[in-house]
Amino acid sequence: LFESCISNLIDSKSNIQRRVITEEETEMIQINEELKKLKSISPKIWYNINDWGKVTELLTNNQQTAAMNIASRLGNNHKLSEYERVTGIKILDIVIQNSPEILSES
Repeated sequence: LFESCISNLIDSKSNIQRRVITEEETEMIQINEELKKLKSISPKIWYNINDWGKVTELLTNNQQTAAMNIASRLGNNHKLSEYERVTGIKILDIVIQNSPEILSES
């Protein structure tokens, strides 16, 4: 048993497979953390972010639409699409850089 474990560690093919699995696991953890972050913001704040993005013109039309969709999906307890997740994180980065107080409004 010990020799087979050592040969697995030495065999480059098994190492590649392990690295791919680890990368997939890491990606899933990141996706789950991002979803958790997006869901931690209330739909009302997402609507406020949309309004802020229109007024300041710091969000593109697509980002404004995504903010509205995220607010709606979270309010109805629906899953976010991958596009909404990725765009939502970009939106949060813009908000944090320019007007982080929006995230603490109630």
